[in-house]
Parts: sequence; C-alpha cells; structure tokens
Amino acid sequence: MSLPYAPVALVTGAAIRIGRGIAEGLHVEGYSLCIHYHNSKEEATSLAAVLNARRENSAMTLQADLSTVTPSTEKPADAAAPLFVRCAALIDGCYAHWGRCDVLVNNASAYYPTPLLTDAAKHKDTVAEESAVETAASELFGSNAIAPYYLTRTFAQRVADTPAEQRGTNYSIVNLVDAMANQPLLGFTAYTMGKAALEALTRSAALELAPLGVRVNGVGPGLSVLAVNMPEEDRVQYRSKVPLHHREASAKEIGDTVVFLCSDRAMYITGATINVDGGWSLTRS
Repeated sequence: MSLPYAPVALVTGAAIRIGRGIAEGLHVEGYSLCIHYHNSKEEATSLAAVLNARRENSAMTLQADLSTVTPSTEKPADAAAPLFVRCAALIDGCYAHWGRCDVLVNNASAYYPTPLLTDAAKHKDTVAEESAVETAASELFGSNAIAPYYLTRTFAQRVADTPAEQRGTNYSIVNLVDAMANQPLLGFTAYTMGKAALEALTRSAALELAPLGVRVNGVGPGLSVLAVNMPEEDRVQYRSKVPLHHREASAKEIGDTVVFLCSDRAMYITGATINVDGGWSLTRS
C-alpha cells in the first residue's frame, strides 16, 4: 500500500520572508504545503490561496504559538496547551489532512536583542524587568530550539509508527540555523544560544534518526531579506561586509538550498549545514 497524494512538507513560519520562499520552492517541486504561522494569518491565508490556485488542494494553514510559556487561558483552549502538545498538533494536522508528512522545515524564529546588562538608571521595576527577560527567553528559545526539538520528535515518531511498506522514500528535516552563530552579534545572547542549540539538534538528530531513513540538515542564512524600514545607509554598510556580490540573499536563494536538501539529489547528506551567506561567515568583522 503506497502513501496517498503528493509528498507533504510542514514549514514553520511559512507565511512571510524566508519561510514563504521555502514554501513556494517546495510547492514548485510538487510538495503539498502545511503553512504554519503565529500572528501572520492574513499572509498565510493569502499564500495558501495562491498555491491552491496553482494546484488544487495543495496548501493549508496551521496556527500555533511556538514560545515555551503557555499562552493565556483567555485564548481558545487548544492555544493554551503546553508547547509539546501544540507542536504535535502541527504534525497531526498534516496527517489528518493528507495522511502523511515527508518534510519538516524548522524555519520559525524570534529575533531581537537581549542584552545581559541594563542601565542601572532603568532598574525601576525589577519584577517587570525579569518578566520581560523570561518572556524573551520563552520566545527565543521556544521558536529557535525547543519547538524544533518537539517537532522533530513527533515527526520521527510518526515515521517510526508507519509500517515500513507504507512509508515514503525520502524523509527530511531541515533546520534554519544562522551562518553567523559562531560570531555572535553584540547583545543577542539568548538568540545566539537558541541557534547554537538548533545546530546541536541538527547533528544529534541526524545520527539518531539515520537508521529510520530520516535525514536532518541545516541551512544557515547570513544577511538576507533586510527589513523594509532599514535606512539605506545601514543597508549599504551591511552589504559591504558580504564578500560575494556585496548583497543579501533572497528568500528564493535560501529556499532553493532547502529544496535541494529535501530532494533525491541529497539522499546521502545528513548532519550537514550549508551556509547561504555569500561568504560572510568567513570574515572576522
């Protein structure tokens, strides 16, 4: 008995930016897409509509908060579930709709500074300050490390529980790490720690899941998809640091690398990380 329908990919944070580029690239290669989003409902719905217009019943949306702190109980009951339950629900959603999930792309990522020290003059409300630190750790570690861990466990368990004769032939997990994780950006300690954990997960899961035929790799963007409100002088400064072509990577260029790692052409690659950074990670400044 063979699996029904086209191969299916779950891409977290797929509604915008790099995630959208990955989703569109996989769709071109024949995948059906589970488009995960947190707050970008409008963009996720729009992307699903575009993909379904190109190929009927080839995209669906799934919402989940990937922070570690349990959301407020004022939200719907399922939104208040622990993180591991929310992650399992994403994988289960793919199986409920299409009966399979062949690719997991852990792309969703919170990204903002978390300086270890604050100005002494600002220490007016220690409780509020520590609460903000806890929230930041929840968002940064949740999206960049803990959620990918739970999603990887559920993905792999689903494959293991599928009878061998009913399994697909190419299961793949791709984690979006950071090409510059070994050269930390000043003040981004929690984010850097989260990405370092994701790199470790990539290597460890690749080793543990190899007997199951599940390949696990990483893609490390460097400078990519700059913020629309970034001043032009800052754009020029950042681009000047990239050795190759002096520009940022497009979402498509990163998506193309993810697509390659998920393809039959990469069947002997696991535990590897490919930097898509124009050589930026080779520099010291």
